Amino acid sequence: MIRSLFFRASKGANLRGFSGNSTSLLRPRQLHCRRSYSSEHQLDNEGRPPIRRVKLKLQTPDQLPMKDRSHGLIISADVAMAVANGSPVVALESTIYTHGFPYPQNVDLALDLEATVRTLGGIPATIGVVDGVIRVGLTREEIITLASAAGKPETMKVSRRDIPYIVGMGLSGKKLHGGTTVAATMMIARQAGIRVFGTGGLGGVHRGGQDSMDISADLTELGRTRVAVVSSGCKSFLDIPRTLEYLETQGVTVCTFADGRTGEVELPAFYSRESGVKSPLVFQTPQQAANMIYAGMILNTQSGMLFANPIPEEYSIPKSEMDVAIDQAVREAAEKGFHGHTNTPFILSRIKQLTEGRSIPANRALIMSNVAIATEIAIELSRIRKYLRDGGDTEPSSNRPTNRGPASRAPGSQYGDSVPSKAGEVRSFQPGKGEIATLPEYQGLVVPPTLMDNIRKVDPRSTGDQMTLPSQVTPPNIEHRGKKNLHEIAYQLQDLIKKRHPYIRNLDRTARRIISTCQPSQPWEYSPLRNRDQLNALVNKFIDMATAAEPSPPASHPADSSSADIVVFGSVAVDLSCDFSPEETPVTTSSPSPVDSPQLHTSNVAAITPSIGGVGHNVAHAVQLVSGELSVRLCSGVGSDLAGKTILDALQEEGLDTTGMMVYGKIIDGEERHFNPRTAQYIATNDRKKDLVLAMADMKIFEDLLFRRRWIASRVKASKWLVVDANFKPNIIDKIVRVTQIRNDHETRIAFEPVSTAKSTRVFSTEINPQPFPNNLFNLTTPNHHELAAMHTAAKENGLFESDRWWKIIDALGIPSTGARDRFVALTSSKLTDEGVPLQSIQLLPFIPTILTKLGSEGVLMTELLKPNDPRLTDPAEAPYILSRCANGSEEIGGVYMRLFSAVEVVQDVVSVNGVGDTFLGVLIAGLARGKKLGKELIDVAQKGAVMTLRSKEAVSPELGVLKAELDDLVDD
Repeated sequence: MIRSLFFRASKGANLRGFSGNSTSLLRPRQLHCRRSYSSEHQLDNEGRPPIRRVKLKLQTPDQLPMKDRSHGLIISADVAMAVANGSPVVALESTIYTHGFPYPQNVDLALDLEATVRTLGGIPATIGVVDGVIRVGLTREEIITLASAAGKPETMKVSRRDIPYIVGMGLSGKKLHGGTTVAATMMIARQAGIRVFGTGGLGGVHRGGQDSMDISADLTELGRTRVAVVSSGCKSFLDIPRTLEYLETQGVTVCTFADGRTGEVELPAFYSRESGVKSPLVFQTPQQAANMIYAGMILNTQSGMLFANPIPEEYSIPKSEMDVAIDQAVREAAEKGFHGHTNTPFILSRIKQLTEGRSIPANRALIMSNVAIATEIAIELSRIRKYLRDGGDTEPSSNRPTNRGPASRAPGSQYGDSVPSKAGEVRSFQPGKGEIATLPEYQGLVVPPTLMDNIRKVDPRSTGDQMTLPSQVTPPNIEHRGKKNLHEIAYQLQDLIKKRHPYIRNLDRTARRIISTCQPSQPWEYSPLRNRDQLNALVNKFIDMATAAEPSPPASHPADSSSADIVVFGSVAVDLSCDFSPEETPVTTSSPSPVDSPQLHTSNVAAITPSIGGVGHNVAHAVQLVSGELSVRLCSGVGSDLAGKTILDALQEEGLDTTGMMVYGKIIDGEERHFNPRTAQYIATNDRKKDLVLAMADMKIFEDLLFRRRWIASRVKASKWLVVDANFKPNIIDKIVRVTQIRNDHETRIAFEPVSTAKSTRVFSTEINPQPFPNNLFNLTTPNHHELAAMHTAAKENGLFESDRWWKIIDALGIPSTGARDRFVALTSSKLTDEGVPLQSIQLLPFIPTILTKLGSEGVLMTELLKPNDPRLTDPAEAPYILSRCANGSEEIGGVYMRLFSAVEVVQDVVSVNGVGDTFLGVLIAGLARGKKLGKELIDVAQKGAVMTLRSKEAVSPELGVLKAELDDLVDD
């Protein structure tokens, strides 16, 4: 019996990162892939399964068979090509975007999941329904369209039963969006020829399901659809024993990933690594799972497989704690009448509330981990099939242990997962690092991880954002890299030049040609690159030009793989100071006095001075000037415009490490995006006395920046201090901080720069959901008293002072119930106490344990949460500044330290206040990173730096370097 499977890909489909909008479901020309194979799977004379025949041809609609003219299903070209060639493809669902995470966090998650698959060597196939059409391999624009519909009543949660309805409505002219559930995604993935599917949690038998018959369609789909699903078991509020019984009845293989554990392994329960129910079967490596899938293919079993992957240990919520929250949520759901498809969303939402938001990062982490291991399984399956298809010419991976044990996974699966390689060899992917192929024909060629299909070895000279080519390199032959389509190669070549590294700056013309051939506005079949010979010639030209000269990397541009002691994520901008400077005119009767201010509605003579500013830049520059031997990295973004080029050139002249600078334009990370921002600029118009008359600021770029997690992880590696300013949106701040904590195992200290009264509140927004000590996100902040008040108000309005954990810490501080006004007045002043500065600091301490409030001429107020073993608690010299001591025996809290440090100088000859607070923080962080004690001496030095900037026309005084010696003389902590 011969079966045929047809794929259809519109010309606007996603081509390995290049996306376009499909305005018509039936294009004038389409790519169709027919796969014919025998379903009986008999072996040939040499004991091998039959080789699949693949035909690729272009057809116009009138040439298509009638059944292929349907409007219901579109598969992107890269997914269709990958399936036809046997490349590893991972299906991804979309219900988590439409009915799980809110917008825009759902977009961020979707892009991160796809990036994880690509990074590990697979091809993502996000499945969803957009405008009434099922799409396999959503483009970025389609993901945003679908995710932005989250929460709208017309957005459907699409299971198998709903597919005919939503597609039929689309054919009728009613274009609906829908997120596909596990069941629907499995069904569609099977039709598209995709074997592996990564998701969060599986549906199951609801509690009381023996009476209500409330059983998820996911289970029946697993019983009849041959797709392997990787999830963290079923959702923890379900009846797990009955779910396993049901899966057994359906003939579904259920295996749990041991993750380095030995002995009896329990089935995971979504948020928890254990469920109290023993797993029926266990697997140790992705290769073992791939073998099971292939065995099912050979035996022609029609049921699916469930591979349960436990949540990463650091995100796991104890089962006992989850059981309490789940029982209450399930009980409330029953009391309020939530049944059927409304039951799960209500329970998940209630669990989020009952766990004080801890379930959200846990949910995200387990999805990322599941997708990562699903990709590894897909890669192994692809190797096995290729090995058997090619007659054993390429040896598949052996049954080696995977590098995914508890220790290796602690930083998070997306940061240190192994990627299968040749037999007996393990390669470990580290984001941001370039790698050298070990095969002879590629020896010495350093390329991004996405281009590698062989064993990898880190090259100390380069990173994934750079390309280092020794003078003697054999030009790569695309045939050796497997059957990759032209756009995939072009995308990867483009990735090499996107950062404008000095080695390949002379490739601009070639780069434009590569990029232009892959624009979605041009059908790829009309591309100038029509065959491999032409592309080989272009690749060879690329390498010839790149190897024409091999200069040494500039000293100020260390490789991305190197670590920086201090990393600053913040704004950078071109500052233009326009000082009104009219020509002198004699005083007359009609003009009794010289004009002091610029005139409106006309041109004015001015002295215009450009400089590089921005809070992040100012802090990083201040740190650099006084840090001595410590390395500093600025992470920010500029547009591909004149102002952006000016900033990059200026940063190089200042000697700042710019490997953290993102240059945004039409092409970002190999993807066309509707994001072509203007570089930030600030223009100040001053009068003759240099007092500000009018200012204009264009800082929108920082509201729209998107930093990928793997990119952040590579920039903050092994850093001692991280500084984040409030110019970014709350979800970006949260991402930067949490990735840093995971990447460096909570060893990096993190400071928050509030920037302004309005932006300072972002750190206490509901999107960040900060947790009290010891799970605090930030260690230190330096607000002025206005910013402190705004932060306090935001925390109060968002209910952060109502959690049990916050009250436990406040109770442990030992402050008398009658209040501490007298102590506040004694330690600060009546004025500051009346303004609420000490009280506001105390109430924010559980979230940020060290707060240095800048008070201008009154100095700096330091409020710090002390641990029980802090030596200041027993030092007689520090006794006057101990506001309170813990009196309830807490093992985490020792007391509160509060001290007002007087201003080192009251400055009369102020030149500019711009950058004063940034300088203070920069000098402070430089001292702390050098191991200096946070006390009067260090704070005085930081204040001196601020005074120097007050007397400078620059945002950071260029004379700041004289403070190096003073920092050297300070006492180490």
